[in-house]
Parts: sequence; C-alpha cells; structure tokens
Amino acid sequence: MALPSLNRELPHTPAVLALEEVMRRLTERNEVIRNFCSRPGVQEGRKILNIDAQHAADSLTQSTLVGSGLLHASPLVLTDNEDGSLLIVHHVGRKLAGHAGLLHGGVASMLLDEAMGRACFPLLPEQVGVTVRMEINYQAPIPLDSIVLIRAHTEKVEGRKAWTEATIEDPDTGVVYVKATGHFVQPRWAVSMSKVL
Repeated sequence: MALPSLNRELPHTPAVLALEEVMRRLTERNEVIRNFCSRPGVQEGRKILNIDAQHAADSLTQSTLVGSGLLHASPLVLTDNEDGSLLIVHHVGRKLAGHAGLLHGGVASMLLDEAMGRACFPLLPEQVGVTVRMEINYQAPIPLDSIVLIRAHTEKVEGRKAWTEATIEDPDTGVVYVKATGHFVQPRWAVSMSKVL
C-alpha cells in the first residue's frame, strides 16, 4: 500500500521526508495495517479530523501541537466508516515530554480522545459528537521521537450515543502503551457544529 501524498502545506524538509519513508516502510511490513487496508471501504487520509481552513489554526492537533519535535503534521489515517473503526500511524516528537524521553500522558489521552471520536462520528445521526466520559489505563511509557499505532473502534451506538475503545501501541512489537474507553454523545445543538468528516 502506498501512502497518500503529503499535505500541500507540509514542508518537504529532509526530516519530514525521512519520517515519511519510515511510515511508508511500516505500512508495508505491519500485518495489522495490511489486514485493515484489505477491508472493503477503508479510506486513507492524512488528517484525523477534517477541520475547515478558517478554524484549523485554532485546532490543538492541527496547529498548536504540530511541528518540529511535536506531532507530525500529516499522520496516516485509515478509516472504516461502516463499522466505526480506524488506525492512525503517528509520530510523537521529542518536545512532548512529561518525563525525560517519555510522552506526556495528557498528549496520549488527547490522541485517544480524538481517535475514538473520529471512529464513532460516522455512526451518529449528524456525524459529530462530544466526549462525555473517557477512562485511560496507562500500561507502559511511550518513548518520544517514535512512531505509534493508534487503534480505535466503536463498540455500540444507541441513537445519539456511542461507546468506543482504543489503544496506542508500538507498531513493531505490538506492546500496548495505553488503553482507553470512551462515551460520546451527539449534542442536541449538533446541527450548528462544524462538520469534521
């Protein structure tokens, strides 16, 4: 499977191109990714949420925390909107430390929240929602300046409510760093919210 092309806004620096090559090689050898891509209807993209241009500058994960040593501007996002699941191949940079050399737990939580929301939104009537509850189980420290695999899937949907599960894993060893469960709801004012799919 070839990676989708880089975002036009992404600078083609040697560091970015090297990271893209690492991600490309990972997609070729990782069985979880290959199996997910073999499903009918799986879509590939380079953004977790499609936030419109006028609001992108206000997005924590598309502006504030993106850049050299932070989050990669163009993670690989594979979505199966029919069953509410996704995979994200992301790079976490060295400036996101909680403790020296280790990813801050709040950053891990934020990535899981965004992944679980994106997984379940296609199954909600207005395809948008907000987090009601999230439970996190930190199992192993996440090393900085590494590639992680985020998996999320929707367990159940009842009307405007959805329940999800997600993990952050080492894509090479399969070690699970963090597990999470989430409960999302489409608010009554959802029709006035920006669309993110």
